Formats: sequence, structure tokens, C-alpha cells
Amino acid sequence: MIARAVRASELEVFQQLKADLHLRSSTFDGEVESTVAAVIRRLGGFMCPCPKTALASAAVRSLRLDPEKTAEIADQVDGSIEDLMIAGDLIELSKVVAVGAEDHPTWLFCAPPSFVKRADGRIYVFGVAPDDAVFLPGEILEHVHHLGATRYIDASDAAPLADVLPGLGLRQINEAAWLTSHHAEAPEKFLARMTKRLQQDGIKGHLPEISLLRHATNVLSTYRQRWAKPQGETGVFIGRHPHPYGAPPWYLCEVQAGEVQRSLLLPLPDQAARACDVAWQIQLAIDAVQGYPALMRSRVDPDGEGVYLNVQFPLPMAARRRLVLLGGPRGRGDLSGFSFWLPTSQLAQEVSFLKDHFWYVHQRNPEDIQ
Repeated sequence: MIARAVRASELEVFQQLKADLHLRSSTFDGEVESTVAAVIRRLGGFMCPCPKTALASAAVRSLRLDPEKTAEIADQVDGSIEDLMIAGDLIELSKVVAVGAEDHPTWLFCAPPSFVKRADGRIYVFGVAPDDAVFLPGEILEHVHHLGATRYIDASDAAPLADVLPGLGLRQINEAAWLTSHHAEAPEKFLARMTKRLQQDGIKGHLPEISLLRHATNVLSTYRQRWAKPQGETGVFIGRHPHPYGAPPWYLCEVQAGEVQRSLLLPLPDQAARACDVAWQIQLAIDAVQGYPALMRSRVDPDGEGVYLNVQFPLPMAARRRLVLLGGPRGRGDLSGFSFWLPTSQLAQEVSFLKDHFWYVHQRNPEDIQ
């Protein structure tokens, strides 16, 4: 899409790209994020099932106008693929064998065109048709708003459409089913259970190229900064080890003096969650038990009747999808800082959910919600 306009300015290419993807400036906020998500959907419609790394590489090649910005674009693409999985457009499955394809730890599949209707009447549309064929007629597309990776129809326009969409081939998903269920338990209990599985089912042996997610301390570090090679640590750690194909798998590791003694591949056979979600929950439990729980902060939205909820550590899908359904993401500084907009009436409920299920602590500043 971009190759045919390489001689044009970046702005001209961007405007043409939006037109090709049926995006209009008047219908969405956050043009860059929404456009990147639409490009990945288009590619996914042709490429999936495929490894995440293959889809990401294709998206970077499609969006890269300036070679010096490759790293920046790659970060944007990685974040957008994650957002598309949260929104429901892409599904990541592990332990899958694709006929005639190489072995990869996980594969991405496109979800079929679907929609979920919120209690307040808003409709969220998700899924990708084969070859990214347009599955909504123009008169309905006019009402679709884009916010990052999410697509929705406001309640004022959605009422007459809820009965029309199934006739167009879209599956209606129950709101409760779309929200990933999650059992609340104390971090000590959850961590003890996972550590026991490590001792029972973990494989003995070293992983010489492992990178460890360091435990939280009183020194504030971003999520990226916490990843490092072993430096003499002892304890239970989350780790990732290079893999010949695809993204590095996630492990729960027993480490002594900087060397892995035993490792357990995530997710476990009886866990339906993604590997990263299981790993993040384990790390959240470790940090909470050691007295350094992840932080969340809230602040008033000066332009509307809502609040911004900022979280310090990546949210597992069960939490992030709830926040997307209630309001939506509003930017990402890096992988340690995510901001979500919520109606003020929903803040207390979501703060309680994050506290009970993932052990976040709500830290109030003078300007925060009281």
C-alpha cells in the first residue's frame, strides 16, 4: 500500500492509506494508532494463521517510510498487535500445529466478524473476514468509530443495528462471555500454587541465554528496564529464552546464584490464558508478596465526565479487556505505563477489581480522584 507512494510526502501517504482502509478523520480519535491497527487487520486477513513475528515484520515493512524510524514503528506495531488481541480481532493460540508450516510456540488467527453489545447500548465490532473483506455495508460503516484497535457504534446509533448485524453474518457475543472470567485469590496463595507446580512439573537444567524479569524494588523502573540477563540472583523468576522460531517462550524459573536450576513452560496445560498473561500475574504476585505491589493512579479528565486510570505494570487480558469495554485506552508511553479512560461512576468498581484480582495498589496524588 505504501510502496506505490514512496515518492510522496509522509502526510500524503498517510491520507491515502486511511482512504484505502476506509478510515475517515471525522470518525476516529488517535489517527496513528487506529491506522496501524487497520493495517495489521488487513495483513492478518491475508496472512493468518501465522506466527506473531511474521505479522509484525510484514506490518513494519508496510509502514516504514524512514529506515531510521524502524525501531519506533516496530514498538508501535507490537503494541497494536497486543491491542488487537485484547479487542478480539486476533486470537493467539499455543500448542497448535499448522499443516505444512514450521513449528512455532504460538500462532495468530483472525476471529470471525462478531459484535458485543454493552449494557449501556454501545456496540463493539471485532473480527476479520478472509482477505480483510469488508463485512459491513456503507450505511453502517458511517456509524463506526475507531479508537486505537477498538471499533464501536455509539448507543445512540446502535439501537436499530443490534438486530441487523446477525443477518449480515456477525456473531453476537454475550458481554459476560466476552469479558474473560477471573478468579480472585490472595497473592500468597496463587504464588504458592505456581511454585508448587514448578517443583512438581519443572524441568531441571540450565537455560544459558535466559533473560529474567527482575523483581520490583523501591527504585522505580519501567517494565522494559526490569528485563536483564542474570546477575547472581536467587529465587523464583519469570524468564524468556530465545527460540529458533517465533517469539521467546515464557518460563517460571527457579534460579540460584544467577543460574536456572529448574524451569516450567507457560502457560500450563490446564491454563487457557496466554503465556504472557500467566507470567504477568505471577510477577504481580511476587511483587505484592515482597511488599512492592504494582501501582495504579487516577486523575480527572479535564475535558469530560470521566477519569484516567494509569497502571504501572502490563495488565493481563482479563483486566485490560474490562477497561477497554468500559471506556478504552488513551495512550501508551512505554510498556510500563498504560492509561485508560473510564466513566467516573465505574472507577471504584475497577480499582476494586484490580486490587482483588491482580493486587494493584491505588496511589492517590493531590490531583487524583478522592
